Amino acid sequence: MLKKILVAVVLVLAVGGAALYFFVLKDDPAPKLSVGDTPAGSDAGKVVDVEGAWTVKASTATNVGFRIQETFIGGAAKHTAVGRTPAVSGGMTIAGTKVTKAKITADLAAIEFTDTPAGLDVANRKRAIENAGLEIAKFPSAEFELTAPIELEAIPKGGVTVSAKATGDLTLHGVTKSVTFTIDAKIVNGTIVVATADPVSISLADYGMTPPKFGPVADVSKTGSFEFKVTLDRA
Repeated sequence: MLKKILVAVVLVLAVGGAALYFFVLKDDPAPKLSVGDTPAGSDAGKVVDVEGAWTVKASTATNVGFRIQETFIGGAAKHTAVGRTPAVSGGMTIAGTKVTKAKITADLAAIEFTDTPAGLDVANRKRAIENAGLEIAKFPSAEFELTAPIELEAIPKGGVTVSAKATGDLTLHGVTKSVTFTIDAKIVNGTIVVATADPVSISLADYGMTPPKFGPVADVSKTGSFEFKVTLDRA
């Protein structure tokens, strides 16, 4: 009889643990920011004049964000936190087949988290990064400024995604570091949509940050990543 009870307890724990993982702690972060989900416009396949200055357009298609892994239950479960801000400003200049200037500034005070692990209260997450980690109260903005021209082989046609390397200074938490990453761009209905090809990995220590701890979170990774997708109109 005792053996049957023990077997039943083990089965309950196993099923309960599986349910906890799949329905509460399963890691299912928001898709990365990308130009891929931007449909081609009326200028698809046409050569578009992009020479000149462009300004970031405030829209639902403009976001700067970050991803970082959190650990719950003493390390038993992991979850990717995704925070994004639509409060983005800046612009770029194109001359011929080169992007000669570009600067993007993100208001971190407007960050909202797109993920909410079911059954877990992470409402304190935003408050936690006001005075720890990003320390938004002290460093309310992040900025990327191009330091070398982005070389394009040719001006792309409307609706066609092109990729290129971007090198510039990333200022985060009051620290500026040079970074190089791949961007994707697409011309859509007279606007230019630019996004990171993949989230760009960063080490928190490089920017003088200490991972915050709060609520049910047992640990926060020492590395994270940033991403952006911006829509630009003619200045």
